[in-house]
Amino acid sequence: MLALVNTALSLFVIPSLVLTGLLLLSRYSPAGSPAWCFWKLCILGGATLVFIPLSLFLPDITLPVLHSPLSQFTHAQAWYAHTGGLIWVVVYSVVASGLVWRHAQRWWDARDLVSTARPLAVQAHPAFKALPSHVVVRCSDSLSSPVVWGWRRPVIVLPSVWRDWPHARLERVIAHEYAHIQRGDWCLKNVLYLVRAAFWFLPPLWFMVRRAALYAEFACDDRVIRSGASRAEYADDLLALSARESCGAGFSSVGGTAMIERLGLILEGGREREDVGLSYKLFVLVSFFAVTAPMFSLSLAEKPLASRFAQLDLVPLALELQQSESSRQDESETPLPVSIPTLPQPRPVEAVLVRAPLSAPAPVTELDSASALALSNVWQPEAKKHSVLSQPSVSVSGTLPELFHSPDYPRAALMRGIEASLTVQFDLNEHGLAENILVFAHPHRALFASSIEEALQKSRFRPRQLNGMPVRVTGLKEHVVFRIVDP
Repeated sequence: MLALVNTALSLFVIPSLVLTGLLLLSRYSPAGSPAWCFWKLCILGGATLVFIPLSLFLPDITLPVLHSPLSQFTHAQAWYAHTGGLIWVVVYSVVASGLVWRHAQRWWDARDLVSTARPLAVQAHPAFKALPSHVVVRCSDSLSSPVVWGWRRPVIVLPSVWRDWPHARLERVIAHEYAHIQRGDWCLKNVLYLVRAAFWFLPPLWFMVRRAALYAEFACDDRVIRSGASRAEYADDLLALSARESCGAGFSSVGGTAMIERLGLILEGGREREDVGLSYKLFVLVSFFAVTAPMFSLSLAEKPLASRFAQLDLVPLALELQQSESSRQDESETPLPVSIPTLPQPRPVEAVLVRAPLSAPAPVTELDSASALALSNVWQPEAKKHSVLSQPSVSVSGTLPELFHSPDYPRAALMRGIEASLTVQFDLNEHGLAENILVFAHPHRALFASSIEEALQKSRFRPRQLNGMPVRVTGLKEHVVFRIVDP
């Protein structure tokens, strides 16, 4: 269960919180131009999405949680979890493919519209002469608002009524569309739509894509106003040419409350319209990585309830009995110490500690029946002296095996310095062989499960006996501890 919770944290909860914070910061921040807000949404939002796959390689920051019965899977729960994972893969693939297909259809329709538009010569109007030679101007009867198409060979498509516009209005419209080309908004919008299709399960991302498209329009408006255009006349152009539908980055491709916000930003006189410098952007990006990376490294790990309480050692106390009058006169007499009886100490569980060298093969420990019986009935405190090894070690406690193959320390976990304590459940047949092996949920279960299963399959345990006959036992549990000890 903790594995599912950790997956939800790194895949949904933490990215949603970070994206929501960026969205609120850009929406309600009193300072900053629309171009700066657009950069924060696109670059910092993209960095957040990059952290989702990178979280698999980041060092874990473990948050201990109390032991819960839900943290361990039964056979039925494990089957349902596996089936749920398959269902999630199917649903994700269907939704992502549908979104990509819908965007591809819109892209193809817009391409057909641009290809059928009539080209306009540069001499058709003096406003066209200010455009670079690689920018093409076309005219279409199917549009009511100008749009931009393409990246390497950009095309500005004007509606057929452009000849009725005043000269100053056409210049402002051309300046707005050329600002989209300079900023590369056509490419950025297509990338944003594809990213939204890939991470459609993050609700804040949908709002961020919509908000980024608005900031692109606001940033182009600021460029037109900085070029010397009148704010009042530009707002009048926007109202006169406003259209509800468009195929791309258009002059008036927004409406409703967004149009009201756009007009307010155009008419506001003392607002900051310049973009921030590159050095400041790099500083913000590095600071964002430093703050966000630890969030994606968080993971939950089970902490036993008993570890939250200190273990109290009972020490016998020596008390002095009250002496009689005659004994008090005898100074040579010494007081009689009396010890308070202590509670019986619980018999600790037997433990087998085996080495796991980095390059040598896994060792095999063989115990005959007499030695196994002796070790199971007698506990030697001196065994604690062997708990510190100079190499990575694996500790198995619980059922005492007769022929034990030590689990190999996974190379991927060893290189990343990952330690873990896992619980495995298995059945023991009449021959002392492990069957139905199930490693319980753990944040690093994928790294250690195969090593544990392989070791148990090669090991042989002492079977349980009933009336002298070996019987099958189900539901046995072993605790496997992977530790890296400095030499």
